[in-house]
Amino acid sequence: MIRDRDAIVIGNEWLKPTASKTFQRIGASTGEMIAAVPKAIAADVDRAIAVARTAFELGDDGRGGASGRS
Repeated sequence: MIRDRDAIVIGNEWLKPTASKTFQRIGASTGEMIAAVPKAIAADVDRAIAVARTAFELGDDGRGGASGRS
């Protein structure tokens, strides 16, 4: 079964990646391609880091914010 994805998950949301590059996932047991997935580039990583940092500072991870964890 081949699955194609055209989005990446950032902040619990499926978003279009900045570039249209993909890479293939190969099944270890068969050697066949099982999926083509988006390849994140630096801009996508920067977006993910910004979302994660905001969640960390606001406490959106369920632990009460950065000051509550020290």
